[in-house]
This record gives sequence, C-alpha cells and structure tokens, in this order.
Amino acid sequence: MNATSVNLWYRTVSPEFVKKAHARKLAVFVYTANLPEEWKLLADMGVDGVFTDFYATAVKTLADYKY
Repeated sequence: MNATSVNLWYRTVSPEFVKKAHARKLAVFVYTANLPEEWKLLADMGVDGVFTDFYATAVKTLADYKY
C-alpha cells in the first residue's frame, strides 16, 4: 500500500501516535470532533486535519489559537 494518511476517530489518537505517523511521512486526520476543547487538544497533538460538523465555528476557534 502507498498510504499517505491515516484517518482515525478523534478519541483514539494520541500525541505519540501522531509523532510516529509523521515520522513515517503520514498525515493524520481525525473525525468527528465537534467541541472547541477537542479541536484545541487535537491541534496541540499536531493532527493535520479534523472532520467536524461545525466547520465555520472550528475555523473561528482555531484562527487565534496558538498551538
């Protein structure tokens, strides 16, 4: 397989997993996180993208967040 990313339920990802995936040149995308505190935690972990039902709110929340 020539995978370029891993896609996980947001509650199963950890900072260690993200680091290992990135070391293998894999992007990490998570689904479906819908709360601001979840988005911030995932941003702190270094995930590459978040699937959410509240895109506009997530963008506003993370625009000024320093991660």
